[in-house]
Amino acid sequence: AYEIRPRDWSSDVCSSDLAGGAVDTLDAIQRGATDCGVSLADVTYLAYAGRLDGRPQPYDSLRGVAVLDVAPIHLLARSRSGIRQVSDLPGHVVALGPPGSESRVAADLVLKAFGIDPASVHAVHPRFDEAAAFLKQGTVDAMFFTASAPASLVQSAIDDGARLLPLQGDPVVGLLQRYPFLRFARIHGGLYTNHDDAVRTIGVEKVVLCRRGLADDLVYELVSHLFELLPQVAESAGREWFSALG
Repeated sequence: AYEIRPRDWSSDVCSSDLAGGAVDTLDAIQRGATDCGVSLADVTYLAYAGRLDGRPQPYDSLRGVAVLDVAPIHLLARSRSGIRQVSDLPGHVVALGPPGSESRVAADLVLKAFGIDPASVHAVHPRFDEAAAFLKQGTVDAMFFTASAPASLVQSAIDDGARLLPLQGDPVVGLLQRYPFLRFARIHGGLYTNHDDAVRTIGVEKVVLCRRGLADDLVYELVSHLFELLPQVAESAGREWFSALG
């Protein structure tokens, strides 16, 4: 996890939980294991409302304090997989995202929106780095990954021959009407090699969260410090600090 520790803080931590997923960050805040973190708007709302699959209890300790950029959903298909669009996924091995990730939630919604029977897809749920490696090896045909663009994991997969597929059309319009936390998004042309044209997709806003009960002045100082750090983080890490939420 990435930590922010201003000079006079000894124990307060803001975690983006890069090792886990967006839901894992919410879990950590809810149980008091961390004071704040970065997650994604859709799973944050579902958690707060007690509507996350497998987690019926409301996450009543979550408090939103800032909105960041929109993280687009990347759908990658390996070369020679025969997958050219979402409707080609049935019959293939697809990494939907690890447990506790927004990508897993989004992938399930996309399959339903396009009328794809989940049983027709050979779903696997490895970590994102493992999924990218399996994509290269040919044991996985496609993968979902929600991340700010450009993301180094996506570029690495593209370097190995994978292609980005669009998420567009009437199924996407209907999906966004039902789930207002999803947004139309575009991965601009030139961000990734061999992708000169923009790729239409959908995305989710990133949100900064703190646990209920954290002092207002501490939250203000923390968020101020966070936004001071963003330019140098973007410059030094190619935006990867906020790219691995998944």
